[in-house]
Amino acid sequence: ALMLVGYSAGFAAVAGILSCVLVSFFNKETRMTPKRMVEAIVDPISNGIHVALQRYRQSAVRQRYLENLLSRCLQDGPLALTKAERLDLLYDRQAMCTLHEAIWDGEGAWWQKEVLEKRIASKVLC
Repeated sequence: ALMLVGYSAGFAAVAGILSCVLVSFFNKETRMTPKRMVEAIVDPISNGIHVALQRYRQSAVRQRYLENLLSRCLQDGPLALTKAERLDLLYDRQAMCTLHEAIWDGEGAWWQKEVLEKRIASKVLC
């Protein structure tokens, strides 16, 4: 509909994605919770889809801010961050790629203990 009134395809796509994200917060079942954040980071398929929908931000100030969040999130898990900080990581393509790769490379004490060991154990026990 936005393209019909003169907006570009890129603008219409971004507006559509943002509206989907905003609408998801109204319904408890579709809200991005810390548990869903873990899934979006750890699961390769979920991570790939999530990353594909994000844009790349190159500001040096923002990059330093996100590096600090990445470090805290890797070491202490997503609950160590505020909701706004978790969303900042979720909405950044490079941050999501970095988290996913770091976790699967064995970095991040919290992730190894709380997520990967339980994930592997649940698959072995099933």
